[in-house]
Amino acid sequence: MKVFPLSQAELLLCGRMMAERLGWPGFVGLLLIILAITAEFVWLPQQQTHIELSEDESRLMRREIVRLNAAGKRNLDPQARLDALLAHFPEQRQLPQELARLNELLTTAGVQVNRASYQPDTAKSSDFSSVIVSMQIKVSYPRLRLLFDSIRENMPTVAIDDIQLTRDAIGTTEAEARLRFKLYLRQAT
Repeated sequence: MKVFPLSQAELLLCGRMMAERLGWPGFVGLLLIILAITAEFVWLPQQQTHIELSEDESRLMRREIVRLNAAGKRNLDPQARLDALLAHFPEQRQLPQELARLNELLTTAGVQVNRASYQPDTAKSSDFSSVIVSMQIKVSYPRLRLLFDSIRENMPTVAIDDIQLTRDAIGTTEAEARLRFKLYLRQAT
């Protein structure tokens, strides 16, 4: 006996006949059973394989971390990591140089500061202090984006704390910006 593949119309007809015999709830139930069987034999084994591969990679990485730590090549001590992080921040005595760097970045981006104020932040920790730098500038949007990119790239210890923009007309790209930066400094050791 030769079997011919069913056409789309024949499949629809078979589905319609099954729906009439089983009723729509029965037909939907049958489709859900077919979907569950397909998931059980096709989708779930693939997911299980991915889970097993991930677990194997995780075990290998844990072994490598233990090996590196035992060899002394990498220090996983939290205090040593904190000390290494703190070494990247400027000390409080370097505040004038850091403010000069920030001013230089503003000048390089073509931004002229109308007014600026500096004040120490009242929230201090045992490791960091910060200085709030507030300024008012008039700048175009492209120059402002260039300024933020430059600060983020060249001074990672400066956080952009607040931005307020006002502009005179809808069609203009010039805006008056009030900016507030936080310059983080390392406490003297």
